[in-house]
Amino acid sequence: MLGTLKDILKPYAPYAPTLLRWVTGIFLLAHGIPKLFHVPIFLDSIAQNIVGFPLNYIVGIGTLIVENLLAIFLILGFKVRESALFIACWFFGVSFVAHGANIIELFNLNSGDDQVKFEYPFLLAVNCLVLAIRGAGRLGFDPED
Repeated sequence: MLGTLKDILKPYAPYAPTLLRWVTGIFLLAHGIPKLFHVPIFLDSIAQNIVGFPLNYIVGIGTLIVENLLAIFLILGFKVRESALFIACWFFGVSFVAHGANIIELFNLNSGDDQVKFEYPFLLAVNCLVLAIRGAGRLGFDPED
């Protein structure tokens, strides 16, 4: 006879942070890799919409590091707490600084189906905050807590 759902899923609980880590890292890479192929356009966009020259270079390089290098760290399970905390802080900033004007469109009632405005960076930040608190889980370079 089947046990309760808790009993069925309990053996897989140590792998939950691993799944969250992999999915978050892959989504970060999917968000960051296109920027690697269009760095000048990306830097110009930052200069026009967020901060001007020369700060656009700092923000741009930081974004490329966070969305690519630290995403790879998450996927591999290397320095997960540190990487995830840095990503969480970065994306909370992105949510409110770069996309904060769109917080009134939180449920996209006026703008169609465009989650990049606020929800996507905020969700990445919360995922990474959970990983910073919980740790890497199984199947990574970091030792299990």
